[in-house]
Amino acid sequence: MQFAHTDLPKLVMDVLRETGLPPDRLELELTESTIFADKERSLHMLRQIKELGVSIALDDFGTGYSSLDTLRAFPFDKIKLDRSFMSEVESSPQAKAIIRAVLALGKSLEIPVLAEGIETHGQLALLTTEGCDEAQGYLLGRPEPLQQIVTSGQLTLIGQNMAEQAVVVVRPENIEMNLIARSA
Repeated sequence: MQFAHTDLPKLVMDVLRETGLPPDRLELELTESTIFADKERSLHMLRQIKELGVSIALDDFGTGYSSLDTLRAFPFDKIKLDRSFMSEVESSPQAKAIIRAVLALGKSLEIPVLAEGIETHGQLALLTTEGCDEAQGYLLGRPEPLQQIVTSGQLTLIGQNMAEQAVVVVRPENIEMNLIARSA
């Protein structure tokens, strides 16, 4: 929905300025279906956002419209491999082959790959063996309620009540909320 905003690059710039978040700490994720409707407009907007210093990740890669042309034409900083492949990797040779192919493609294009939906040690071991750049999932950490994160001191909310707390100030040392494991 935000991608349909008439001037998304300006909105991103305004939010960065308002919050004080350095652009290199922000990563926007979008799916191919989001950019599919108007590729030319999408490419123009993504280039403007990247000029701000913001990273762009292609989410849910491997499902929907996944095309090599999109990877070639758009300025992605990361490919997020859809969790549906990970759920089958230990039992399906096809899922394992697709994961290997996406990892090899990412390495060839010099685009890091993040595998979503890691729930078992076997899945993580496979990704480590295959040289996956990043992983996220319940095995590595579960989402926490907002109030629990605030109580722990990982972030501070600005506003008088929960409805007004749209702006979040996050301490730089705790900015990565998804508990992402990176291979060395």
